[in-house]
Amino acid sequence: MKRISRRDALKITGASGFTVGLAGCIGGDDDDDGDTTDDGTDDGGGTDESPIVIGSLQEFTGAFPRISEENNAGAEWAIEKLNENGGVLDREIELDVEDSGSDPREGDTLFQRFVEEENVSAVIGPVSSDVGVRISQTAEELEVPLFLNRAGDHQILTRDSRYTFRTNLLPGPASIEADAELVQDEGFTQVGAIIADYAWGRAIEDAIAEFIEPLDGVETHIEVAPPGEDDFSPYIRSMPDDLELLIASSHPMGTPTIVSNLIELDQVPEMVTGANEPGENLWDALGEDMVEGNLVDWRLIDPEDDDFVELAEEYNEETGERMTTDIATGYSTVMMIAEAIESAGSAAPGDVADEMREIEYDGLWSAPVSYTEWGELDGARQVYVSFEAEAPDYYPDGEWRLNTEFVTDPLDPLDPDDWD
Repeated sequence: MKRISRRDALKITGASGFTVGLAGCIGGDDDDDGDTTDDGTDDGGGTDESPIVIGSLQEFTGAFPRISEENNAGAEWAIEKLNENGGVLDREIELDVEDSGSDPREGDTLFQRFVEEENVSAVIGPVSSDVGVRISQTAEELEVPLFLNRAGDHQILTRDSRYTFRTNLLPGPASIEADAELVQDEGFTQVGAIIADYAWGRAIEDAIAEFIEPLDGVETHIEVAPPGEDDFSPYIRSMPDDLELLIASSHPMGTPTIVSNLIELDQVPEMVTGANEPGENLWDALGEDMVEGNLVDWRLIDPEDDDFVELAEEYNEETGERMTTDIATGYSTVMMIAEAIESAGSAAPGDVADEMREIEYDGLWSAPVSYTEWGELDGARQVYVSFEAEAPDYYPDGEWRLNTEFVTDPLDPLDPDDWD
């Protein structure tokens, strides 16, 4: 496996400054682009004289507008940085942005357009699992790498997947394996969960039975609610008074209401886990109640890590905006793709996908990113963050900040064959 760190990239390129070093893919070898056939025709990823195109398939008008906007903003900023420093393989990079509206069929059509009309090297962005399931199949058929933003359905990847990669959310069962480590670290013995009655929630329920119920001295309390539930008071009243942890990540749409109901009933446990929701969404929904409600959310990027803070300060200086972990994911995903292109000496989609399974990318994530043969994160570390009603140093205009509470050990990749 090729390990590519920020420090190594700085040595290789002679670049200075964090953002250039993180890219690690400035310039290139004019004689070996690897993107064309012997007669100079395009073999995917564009010709050696054309820009390298990355598709950004977002859901601006769908169910996840803020996540999509932030992911895309980070990707655009990464491309700006790369092009300021010569691009990749002496070629500029372009981002072709489309909106699926969270419609799987529209997402599939747009993915095919990226491939057939734009000769993309890779596609980023899907949030919805429904969109991810559909276009991951097309990515495999067309042999073009797809980088999922969220899309945490554990059935998206199979052992035969070769062109689909996770970046920003572990599949549901893996996130509960991380919760089990949290339970042990905190010494919790009373753990509850409110399960949404659909695929994600039921996968979480199965994972609780697999990873948390067998823990010595731990009692679990499960309640199942409809996906559209708007009052969780009856489910909360069924929980024991001495509940220490409530898993609300198993009902992502209901998490803010669950927190509000806990406060109203004066039954707030020591921790309530959410499911990687943008902080601004939670602040808009809860305000300081997300502090009072002891909400702890997941991330795969540590917002208190020095590298994140350094980049967030630079982002604020240049844009006047807050860098969120979703913006950081968009940024880091593009930088990782660029690194793979540079390392492979080729922007051809197949070469990019092959290289992704070979490199270990030391970016902004809480652990260096490496992938299994089927595109699952190998050795990821789940980060648990709490909220404080105070601005972070890197964004003085903010109303809230994230504080890192717990980071897991590196987690084994989810084996799809174990969760059919």
